[in-house]
Amino acid sequence: MPRKGFDSLPKTAAGGIAEGSPEERVARRITFSYVVGLAFIAVLAGCLHLLLDSVIAKQNDAATVINIAGRQRMLSQRIALTANILVLHDERGARLLLSDAITLFERSHRALQQGDADLGISSRPSRHVLALYDGPEGANAIVRDFIADARIIASNVGHDAEVDAALSRVTLLASGRLLAQLDGIVQKLEQETRASIRQLQNVQTTVLVVIVLTLIAEAVFVFRPLVGRIRGYMHELYSLATVDALTRLTNRRRFMEQFAQMHALGARTGLPLAVVVFDIDHFKRINDSHGHAAGDCVLAEVAALAQSCCRSTDLVGRIGGEEFAILLPNTGIMGALMLAEKVRAAIAGAQISDGHVAIPVTASFGVAEARSDETHHDAMRRADTALYAAKQQGRNQVASG
Repeated sequence: MPRKGFDSLPKTAAGGIAEGSPEERVARRITFSYVVGLAFIAVLAGCLHLLLDSVIAKQNDAATVINIAGRQRMLSQRIALTANILVLHDERGARLLLSDAITLFERSHRALQQGDADLGISSRPSRHVLALYDGPEGANAIVRDFIADARIIASNVGHDAEVDAALSRVTLLASGRLLAQLDGIVQKLEQETRASIRQLQNVQTTVLVVIVLTLIAEAVFVFRPLVGRIRGYMHELYSLATVDALTRLTNRRRFMEQFAQMHALGARTGLPLAVVVFDIDHFKRINDSHGHAAGDCVLAEVAALAQSCCRSTDLVGRIGGEEFAILLPNTGIMGALMLAEKVRAAIAGAQISDGHVAIPVTASFGVAEARSDETHHDAMRRADTALYAAKQQGRNQVASG
């Protein structure tokens, strides 16, 4: 009979999964999907990091620009006030303060349009902001006139007509058109900064959503199938470790583990436990006469017959080549003998065939009831002894030990 489980997978000469097999292709596809997903997430995370850096840089730059643009209003008022003090009162030190204020005002005005690394402005304004500077009524023309008049005041002393006219124009511009233009520039810069930051935040949110959706897709299309296959392979491995591949019965290792557990439980509770051991008579002769394929058919059929005669709580196992065992919980020696006889009769009366000819099959049985003062191995040895006694007495019968 064909073996199930991993034995049915195509193997290489070294025993691994064959190159190009469906399992190999699935493994490669899952691995590729996993790597691509991780790479995509890594790229998105990098983009998100760059976006955050961009948002922070944009906020810092915008804060600097708005601060300097706002300071221009203050400087325009300082220039007008200092000019009045210099002309009207001739205060000592006012000339130097006026010159410094004019220089800073002029430099800041130029930096707001062209950038100035020393002042912390790294970007140029938008064309909408530049439009407020250009033109006959723009800030550049007003500032040019304002600075020219302020320099006349700073370079002259006394109350001559030219200085007085310049002072009048400086005072008027500082409180009128210049102040209005500077306020308009600040408001425009604030609007554009808010809009730009909102746009970057929207992109950031979009990237976060894409990352979450990618993780969900990874979980659904990669990790879920991967876990499912791992679970399936674990089940196959457990089956290979505990189930006989030919008969689908419990193998010897698992049978003895269950026997030990049930024996310990019976010793604590006082419930009886019996074991039946049997093997097929002259099985080697069957293999020699009909072939090993026929022998496999006989083993599978005998296993099915034994299973059909037992209760759902009984455990049937294949513990050797043609040797089987049945564990009977809550069953004494008499019940075990009756069960063994039932299985013996079913095997002897069965019409087992390899597909060509009928194969007569009988089996010999040994029965023992486990005792609390012995180990499960001791009970198994007594059942084996009874099995050999049944064979010596002519086979195809049941003996107790």
